[in-house]
Amino acid sequence: MGRPRASLGICLSLVLVVTACGGSAPAASVASSTGTRAAPSASSSGPGLGASGLRPSGPAGSTGAGAGGSAGPVTLTVRDHQDLHIQALSSLLPQFEATMAARGQPVRVVLQTGPTDDVAFVDQLEADDAAGSGPDLTSFPPTYVPPLVAAGDLLDLTDRLAAWPDWSAHFYPLLRARAVQADGRIYSVPRGANVIQLFYWPEVLAASGIPTTPPATWDDLIARMVQLRTATGRPPLLIPSGASWGSGGFIEGFADLVLGAGGRIYCTAGQTGCPARGGWIVRGPAYTAAFDLYARLVADQLLPVQPLLGAEPWTPTKYFSFPAGQLAVTTQGTWGWTFDWGPDGHAPIADLTHRVRTWPFPTTDGSAPFVYGAENWMWAISARTAHPDLAFTLLQWLTTGAPLAQDIAAVGNLSPRDDIDGIPPYRDVPYLAEGDLLREGLARSFPTRPGLDQVGLAAAAATQQILLGRLDGPGAADLFARTVTNALGAQAVVTLTP
Repeated sequence: MGRPRASLGICLSLVLVVTACGGSAPAASVASSTGTRAAPSASSSGPGLGASGLRPSGPAGSTGAGAGGSAGPVTLTVRDHQDLHIQALSSLLPQFEATMAARGQPVRVVLQTGPTDDVAFVDQLEADDAAGSGPDLTSFPPTYVPPLVAAGDLLDLTDRLAAWPDWSAHFYPLLRARAVQADGRIYSVPRGANVIQLFYWPEVLAASGIPTTPPATWDDLIARMVQLRTATGRPPLLIPSGASWGSGGFIEGFADLVLGAGGRIYCTAGQTGCPARGGWIVRGPAYTAAFDLYARLVADQLLPVQPLLGAEPWTPTKYFSFPAGQLAVTTQGTWGWTFDWGPDGHAPIADLTHRVRTWPFPTTDGSAPFVYGAENWMWAISARTAHPDLAFTLLQWLTTGAPLAQDIAAVGNLSPRDDIDGIPPYRDVPYLAEGDLLREGLARSFPTRPGLDQVGLAAAAATQQILLGRLDGPGAADLFARTVTNALGAQAVVTLTP
């Protein structure tokens, strides 16, 4: 996907590269006239539309967040805004109701759909939470967690997760670490995961006699790409970058060059090699190496410079040149198998899973290759819910066993835990075996913290100047450091010395 998204305050739009592919909820799954669906059936019409276009989930007829109890089944509200998620939940929530009824605890779950745009969705969520009419349980990309925590909108789940054996026994350590916020507490649980790596066309490389074994170093990969450019006369490699791609290109592109140079993106206070205070790293050997590498890729004419300078660079690259086999290699996340090039994607590739393959990212020094790993959606409970324990029970149910397998397979996400591989329909989706990359410890990442949006935009601006031929690697590195420092302040950034 790779399209940039506007940000909510300090949130990074780039993580939305894995999330903002859905359209409006289908009428078959969600009543478009109300914006809600009661699972399994909306037997009563309930209250009318609120100003937000959602059926109110507060005291007027239901017991959503902030509401008091009522006779009969307890009502929980769940809000989502991606069409594939809505379809999956429309099937899953009646199963949860049946499970709870069998336990002697009847529950009615109302499924709400919000605006399809991520920023508009979270804006409305904040407004509804402030008014006491927000949902009990909701889901959104992880970069929205820090500002919602700061606003006091999310329930602290730390103690509940500590008491849940599955959390420490089965959720991947990388994802558990990323869920911890700056205050050391946990307010959300991964709904799914993804990895970002290099996707490539074996047949295109083989036609020019180029090896398809994973490159061990960037020098190795560059040598292959130079050979392919000589053979085809076209730039063979895409790394999302430049001003038009916005901050969305950071994790899917430039950050992976930094990680491949042995660097880190964020210093946590007290972490080895970091100062006493934490902050975003803006200068250091890895950033210098990454900008030098990027400048080399441009100088060697290995990147499609003109499309990257265009208004919508993902269209001619991700949605045309790569599907056509003209771009042989691109960075891409797990979502590419579904949203970009799957049968119902933006630019379907016939027989995709047999014709396109993946490599982990190489490193500059030949050390172990890696993939970027992260959660792509989080479940969170409203701090104002009247039913925190029941909402957590639903969260546990949705992230365990068959319900989780159904939810993530519908969207094409990796499992956030290690015990789902054998459960259908997840086991029947071939590319989801990429979850092994999380299990085997090949994934690198960094924490989501306030300011990530500004860091991503600074990288976009700096790489833009390289694309335009105005700055070399050291000049772009200096521009990046100054831009982030000016945006966040000197106390929020860190310089690492060799």
